[in-house]
Amino acid sequence: MSSTPLQPSVYQTVTQQFNTAANRMGFDREIRKILSKIANEIIVKFPVKMDDGHVEMFTGYRVQHNNALGPYKDGLRYHPAVNSDEVRALVTRMTCTDWRTAAYIVALRRLELVYKERGIFP
Repeated sequence: MSSTPLQPSVYQTVTQQFNTAANRMGFDREIRKILSKIANEIIVKFPVKMDDGHVEMFTGYRVQHNNALGPYKDGLRYHPAVNSDEVRALVTRMTCTDWRTAAYIVALRRLELVYKERGIFP
C-alpha cells in the first residue's frame, strides 16, 4: 500500500519561490527575515441571518504582507472555499511582484533597496 506525499500548501510554494529568488539575488539575512513574514493577519467570524431565517457563520480573512513600497496590498477575502493560507500566498505574491514591472526579482530588489536607503541595513 503506497502513500501519497503531502503536497505543499499554496503559501509554502510561494515561500519556496521567494527563497529561491532571494538566494539567487544574495539577499541579506535580515532583509530576508523581514520579507518572509506576514505583517498583519485578521480572521473574523460573524453570523448572518439567511433569507430562510437560519443563521450561518462566515469567516473572513484580511492579510497584509509588507508596506515598504507604499500602502499595503491587501488580501481581503470572504468566501467559503478560501482559507488563510491562500490569502497569505496572495498578498506575499502581490508584495513581491511589482505591478508596474510584473517582475518578481525586480520587485524584490526594489524592496531590498528601500530598506538599505532607510538605513535599516548596510
